[in-house]
Amino acid sequence: MHKKFCFICGKQSTIEGLCEECWGKRHKLVELPEKLEFIQCPKCNLVKIRNNWVEPDLGKIIRDSAKLHGKITAWGTSLQKDGYEITACGEIEGIEKKETHKIRLHAIKNICPVCGRVLSGYYEAIIQVRGEHDGRTLEWLEREAERIGRTDSMAFIRRETVKGGTDYFFGSKKAAKSIAMEMKKKFNAELTESFQVAGRKDGKELVRTIISVRCGKVLK
Repeated sequence: MHKKFCFICGKQSTIEGLCEECWGKRHKLVELPEKLEFIQCPKCNLVKIRNNWVEPDLGKIIRDSAKLHGKITAWGTSLQKDGYEITACGEIEGIEKKETHKIRLHAIKNICPVCGRVLSGYYEAIIQVRGEHDGRTLEWLEREAERIGRTDSMAFIRRETVKGGTDYFFGSKKAAKSIAMEMKKKFNAELTESFQVAGRKDGKELVRTIISVRCGKVLK
């Protein structure tokens, strides 16, 4: 049987008149940029993906930037001195392939909306803790705010000790109201709600909610 040779390098051809190496160069599984830029908040390290701020996942950022030409069965990402090495395994036109790519990542620093509001002192509500309570009451409030904050990034708080008690400034009115209602049951608290005009935006008044929580004897 007459042997056929690769018309590029002269090696024995196996696919479409090319050797496996030359065929692989012409048929990439994926295309990746040499340099990839992304936006990251310098305060919380969240990254901006399609107008959403999410936890940083560099592997996913890289994969999302890839242009696919075949079916990918496995990805590998490893940090090197000069950037990241990406390994892609899969199949293209019925041929199994494994490719290695080099990519450099560059984070563009930009404050996310939540951190911007924290830094500017933004808040939507205040819980004013008063009455008979000990440190456990405030510890519970802060733990509950932290728990809610895992799913609501606006549920951040700022604490101030004032004459007669402690004030908590909440980025989220919804979180403040939820916590205040739970304190009413858990700490036998009396709630008083009032409002404060904080200015105007787009012709509408900006109103902050102030919730006075006066604690009594702990029920449970």
